[in-house]
Amino acid sequence: MEISIEYLSYMKDEMTDLLTRHSEDVKEGHPISSFNPDWEQYISLESQGLHCMVVARDDGKLIGYLSLITGSDIHHKGEKISTIDAIYTDRDYREKSIGSDLVIYAETYSKEQGAYRLSITLHEHLPHNKLVEDLEFKCIERVFAKDLIEGEGHV
Repeated sequence: MEISIEYLSYMKDEMTDLLTRHSEDVKEGHPISSFNPDWEQYISLESQGLHCMVVARDDGKLIGYLSLITGSDIHHKGEKISTIDAIYTDRDYREKSIGSDLVIYAETYSKEQGAYRLSITLHEHLPHNKLVEDLEFKCIERVFAKDLIEGEGHV
């Protein structure tokens, strides 16, 4: 297995199968029923040097990814922060610590980019606590959400 930095603008089509499975796993509790990433926004961030993908491959096959955004911390002028926007590992590879490997790689890369913190937001209904606790992440805030839209296309 190999982990590296890749760019969404070059690998978007290859990610279709994993993205579909990821979307199925996280849709519980999500107010918008259709999965429709804003590719232009991701690629715009990428062109500004603010976004990259940390990917895991097994003999060239894409088996996991982590979407990483690194930029200015608007609460601390002059400081950079990295955020794990999304992380996913193919179901057939989940017992192999690939998620941990992706996060460790993202942590190293973020430090190289000058970030002082790496954060991740987890879906409440998915069991990732062990992953982040084993990697010494600390809960520093809690995010609450209230759905404001109901109707067609929404839960």
